Amino acid sequence: MVGPGVLTFVKELGEHFGSRRPQIFGFIDSLEGVSIATPGLDFLEGTYLWEAFPRYAGEYPTPHERYYRQHVVVDQVGASVSDPKDVSTY
Repeated sequence: MVGPGVLTFVKELGEHFGSRRPQIFGFIDSLEGVSIATPGLDFLEGTYLWEAFPRYAGEYPTPHERYYRQHVVVDQVGASVSDPKDVSTY
């Protein structure tokens, strides 16, 4: 899970292991409203995360997903159109 609860763990894991860090695979089962661009999460580069209903639109969003995003008023990364820092909107 990527969120406030694990940010410190991810940062410390990256600082401790550096480029020797273990491969990480995670399942995101809750939206904790943290942008993947948050400083400290750069240690997640090259890891794999699976989301049941991804906040990030990806290359081929379905018509249903486009409809949902339009009506919830979020952008391609699931942030509020009126406030791009508000990723918890999605």
